[in-house]
Amino acid sequence: MFSINKYAFTNSMVLWDPTTQCGSYGYIYNTHNIYNQNYYNFLEVLLEMLYIVTFNNYFGQHLKTECSLDILKIKSTLNNKDIETEIIELHDLINNGIEPNSYYWITSHQNQHIKKYLNDIVLSLFINKNENLVTSLELYFAHENKGIQSLLYNNGNDINLVKQDYLIDSEDVKEQSVFKLIDGSGSSGVYLVESKKNIEKIIKNKNLINLSIYNLAKLTKKMIRRLASGKYNIKAEKYYEKKTPYVLQSFINGLKYDYKVLVFWDHLYVLERKVRENDFRASGSGLFNFIEPDDNLLIFCNDIRKTINSPFVSIDVISLDNGNYHCIEYQATHFGPYTQLNSDFYYQVSDSNDIIRKEKNCTLEDEYAYSIYQFLIKIKKIKKIKKIKCI
Repeated sequence: MFSINKYAFTNSMVLWDPTTQCGSYGYIYNTHNIYNQNYYNFLEVLLEMLYIVTFNNYFGQHLKTECSLDILKIKSTLNNKDIETEIIELHDLINNGIEPNSYYWITSHQNQHIKKYLNDIVLSLFINKNENLVTSLELYFAHENKGIQSLLYNNGNDINLVKQDYLIDSEDVKEQSVFKLIDGSGSSGVYLVESKKNIEKIIKNKNLINLSIYNLAKLTKKMIRRLASGKYNIKAEKYYEKKTPYVLQSFINGLKYDYKVLVFWDHLYVLERKVRENDFRASGSGLFNFIEPDDNLLIFCNDIRKTINSPFVSIDVISLDNGNYHCIEYQATHFGPYTQLNSDFYYQVSDSNDIIRKEKNCTLEDEYAYSIYQFLIKIKKIKKIKKIKCI
């Protein structure tokens, strides 16, 4: 059992063992009732742990989607900063439950079957414990789901998101619009549409591509019912009809490029992506340049990270003729790191929006560790406990 040495209080706290006359240290939350106790359970105080939760030893993502981040390096860096960190598997999280004073950074996945499985578990365990997550519940679900992205943050108004509607039925299109399937990265699943017929054709083609033997058998059975009088239920068919949700986004004509900006706390990496000839998409074009960005672009992206309250975020940004910036897409987990890996420099934005360009001397894993450390100390307000020697 450990007591609190009341003479050691400054801005920190010391845990004192009266038996061994030895002090210990760590991080502490919820200290408001501690003064009324003569003794305090040591294990209760050191429940503060960051758990990195993997799926089959995978945490996404590195340059190749199937390649994991080096989470051992992230763990080591955080431990060296006195953030006690452990790596656990998803089944450990399920079996052990949620420790009230610990934080959890959980991998997402690009495989949609695995992603659904992860979503089910994360929602079930953290629906009333969002404060224990590094990547918030809403941002975790927004990964690989452009529909959720379009609805969060006051329908995107708080982050200046280009107007987007989340739909499931084919709609009349009054003007050229960008059609986006809700999942998929790069330019996959993104089309320019001018009519309801365009939308119906895209959805029909997608359903044909995804047609499995099982679904083909169901379709055949349905056709037989149609031919057999009295056995065809049009109401039931409509009810069970396959639907494809999608996002319809305002089309900005004449764009020649957009920006991919990766924000790791106050470190920003910027990539300019040019639009291909005879196309409207910059994502996936391969026409990339690392440029000297406008200060307003950096401040805009840094403000988005603050608004969504995440240690890091990947943002796709466009610039309009009037000089205003708009977000068109964002991810706060499992995003592509090309911009950070291939840049020679980054920009640091201070709280007062002073900007310094710095040569890159850190790895991707360093940036993740740095961002999480800053997030836990500055946003979650972890209090340090000083380390002292045994006497």
